[in-house]
Amino acid sequence: CCPACGGLVENEVCRTADPVLRDIELDVE
Repeated sequence: CCPACGGLVENEVCRTADPVLRDIELDVE
């Protein structure tokens, strides 16, 4: 939460060596 404005701040940092991140991953068998 941003203390100055009260809004939610979401930061996502990725590096080139990291695997691709997914919010939702469906595993259908």
